[in-house]
Order: sequence, then C-alpha cells, then structure tokens
Amino acid sequence: MLTTQRVTVLLPILLACAVPAVAWAQTAYLQDSGIVGEGKTLSISRLPVADANGNFTYNDVVIGFSVSATGVLTQAGKAKITPSPNPQTDGFIPGRYYVKSGNNATQFGSLTSGVGSGGSTIWTLVMDVAPTADFPNQASWQTGTPAPDVAARLSAAKVPLDPNDSYGITAVGNHLGCYNGFTDNNGLMAAEQVNNTLTLMSYTDCGSNDRSYETASIILGRCTDNACSNAPQ
Repeated sequence: MLTTQRVTVLLPILLACAVPAVAWAQTAYLQDSGIVGEGKTLSISRLPVADANGNFTYNDVVIGFSVSATGVLTQAGKAKITPSPNPQTDGFIPGRYYVKSGNNATQFGSLTSGVGSGGSTIWTLVMDVAPTADFPNQASWQTGTPAPDVAARLSAAKVPLDPNDSYGITAVGNHLGCYNGFTDNNGLMAAEQVNNTLTLMSYTDCGSNDRSYETASIILGRCTDNACSNAPQ
C-alpha cells in the first residue's frame, strides 16, 4: 500500500506525464467550402473556420474586384463576411434507395444534398439507370420555402402546400418521357420522408400541364443493413 508520503511524491510525476491537450490551429478550410466566381465577384459559401479549441463556425464571404483602365486588378473595398445560415434537412436522409412501388423494385438510386439559398438544403435523387416504367431518372427539391421558379408554378397550378413536403422538379432534358403519370421533363414534384420511406409525388401530367392534384407517386425505401443486399454501391 502506498503511504501518504509516497503518494505526495508521485502526484507531480504523474501530472507531468499526463497527455497534453490537443492544440488546434486557428485556420480556415477553403477547400471544404463552395467557391463561385462571376464577373468581378468571388463568392465563398459555408467556409469552415476553426478556433484554438477546435470549435467550428461557418461563414459566407463575398469579395469584389475592380479593373483599372490599364487592366490592373485590385480588390474593391473590404470583403463582406457574414455567418452562414444553418442548413435545414427536414428529415431527409442521404444514401442509397430502391424503388418499392410499381414494377421496378430492383432499381436503385442515390440521394445526396447540397446547400441552397437562405440555408435551405437541395436534395437530389439520381437513379442508376434510365427509367423504364415508374420513375424519373432524376429529381431535385429544396427544403423550406420553395425556389422562386417552383413557387410560381405551385401558385399558378393552385397546389395546396403541405408543410410536411418539400417541392422541386424532375430533371430537365434527361430521358424525356412520362412514366405512369410521372413526367421526366421539368415536372413539378414534391417529396416527403418518414423514417426510411421516401415518397415522391408528381403535379405535372404527361402533357406537361401542372395540376393542383397528384398525377402520380413513387415510393422508395432506404437501403439499410437488412435491405439492398444486391444493390450496386
């Protein structure tokens, strides 16, 4: 048994051998942000910035440039830096999916996300193969408030908006056709997800007319450990 005297001697030694706290570099990660240039403006979205404690914040940065009469490029004023809005996911889950309804239960696709305007999330479902009967090749929708072009079409068609749904369009110009009432050419659509079930609903008929009611729907299941064992990864 250690005596009180020996413990007193050992404590400074043990403390000296303790693993030091990890020191974080205070830096920004431009390689992990979205960078878009247009004309004389450079826009950086969701730029991750780490502090000395390893805590991350995200910023949107806009940098303007000017060009002199002799072609000299200079920065126009200060960069505008604002906190990035937090993305909204609204229950959608990225990953691999398979068609549960209709005649194509062996068809698979991938659901991915990206940051949209105002902190919304853009979700995109891309099927592995061209559609054959029941579903479009690709569909994209935005969480929160619909994109302006989608909102205008929803309003014109008098679609009753469901707070549980997110609205978007099917792919433009890819595999043009209509599949059991689900058009693959710029069709108005909605999406909702409950647990591992993703439902897509069409509001555009095969004549490219937007309707106030569902013209078709497709149900997909998320691939889990007990599903999609034969799905290509």
